[in-house]
Amino acid sequence: MLPTLTAYNVFQRSLQTTAAPEAAADPAVQAEIDYWSASVGKVRSVAEFAADARLVAFATKAFGYKEDAPSAALLGIALDQGAKDAGAYANRVPDYRLEELVRSFGFAEFGTARLRDPVFTEGIAKRYIAQSAEAPVASVPSTPAEVERQYFKTKIGTIETPDDLLADNRLYAYAMKAFGLEDRMNERFLIREVLADGVGEADDLANRLGDEKLQAFARSFGFGEVGTKYVQSAQFGETVARRYDRATGLNAQPAAEGEREETAYFREAIGKVRSLDDLFADKKLYDYVMTAFDLAGDTGKTALVRKVLEEGVSERDTFANRMSDPRYGAMARTIAFAEFGTRNLEDPGIVGEIVSRYERAQREIEAGQDDPAVELAAYFDRKASGLTSWYHVLSDTRLRNVTLTALGMPAAMGTLGVDRLAAEFQDRFDIADFQDEAKRADFIKTYLVLSDTGGSAGASSPILSLFSGGDATGLYGLVAKL
Repeated sequence: MLPTLTAYNVFQRSLQTTAAPEAAADPAVQAEIDYWSASVGKVRSVAEFAADARLVAFATKAFGYKEDAPSAALLGIALDQGAKDAGAYANRVPDYRLEELVRSFGFAEFGTARLRDPVFTEGIAKRYIAQSAEAPVASVPSTPAEVERQYFKTKIGTIETPDDLLADNRLYAYAMKAFGLEDRMNERFLIREVLADGVGEADDLANRLGDEKLQAFARSFGFGEVGTKYVQSAQFGETVARRYDRATGLNAQPAAEGEREETAYFREAIGKVRSLDDLFADKKLYDYVMTAFDLAGDTGKTALVRKVLEEGVSERDTFANRMSDPRYGAMARTIAFAEFGTRNLEDPGIVGEIVSRYERAQREIEAGQDDPAVELAAYFDRKASGLTSWYHVLSDTRLRNVTLTALGMPAAMGTLGVDRLAAEFQDRFDIADFQDEAKRADFIKTYLVLSDTGGSAGASSPILSLFSGGDATGLYGLVAKL
């Protein structure tokens, strides 16, 4: 068997080989990706983000904008308002791209936490690469659903009034189904009044009826507030079409070539989830999500998981925010059920994030089948840059065990009280140093070298003798020589 450090390096190289097979060939594109990766995690506010023209240009391009990208000021307003409230700017503008961008970043709901999540930032980089590639040639619609989609997108821009919409049965049926209103198809007089009124005034019909679907319908078409401005805008047809796909289950993502069976199932099933009950009722789906967030050992804690997802993390006193375990917060922010319902689970970009998390976790598990220390080191490396408190480390058995070994502390010290052990850790290593890539790498190397000696800082071995004559004292300071 390979020495642990060598096996770990082989694993890391394999990740680099497969992480971005479509890596940008254009040096200019790669330069923007490098800038994004180095800069976005340092942002601490919407104002800082909006003030950086390169970050704004990167983000808007990643979500499909070209010459029509919103100004930095307008984007800042949208990000500040978020996408939770129906009346927020991102939800009122008939452009799916803005809503997706604002919801994905989650500034208003989660602050800048998402910007420090490497899975999120890598996902945005993948979007950017895809948008930088040559546009694919449009295919001819080949299924009834594709034909209706194309018809709607082609014809909706010609609509001048609510009566025009109701007069075209194909457009009307498509629009009603997109908003979950197919059971009210025959209530044409009511629908006409809902569209004509809009939702700008408290006594508008949709508001008086208190029907959220009718309100969303009227708000999206905007006849009562802005006339034909929305329905004749460039992105309106695609925005409604995406809503239609979600409503009818056509948004299920096909499995990629060579993808795991579990991932193929996840892609197909997740788009059908319409409530938390749906998620918990499908054990295979639920287990996949829990594994993706490194919570496979907690799958039996369904009451706790439900509470975390129902409350979310946008309020300071929610259950997830009071927990010392950051894995639950990461899951709540990504799924964001409390904030956005099932919208994130219907978003290909967010679904891709969950898949990336699962695939990385599975690869670590597979690497650990030959050498458990490699799995633990890879897990630690993935988590370390996001650690801000030793209490986060202590809440995760794997992180705690790596730290005990790397700092040369006997396993018996793991039985100390939480406060005492956190203080012992901080005395030996400043947790802020995990933000430094070189120091983080040295810490992990120390763990790997000590793992080969049975985890004893005082062990004598040929490996340790290379650094300290067989004495592991001070090994952490010397390990950078590896």
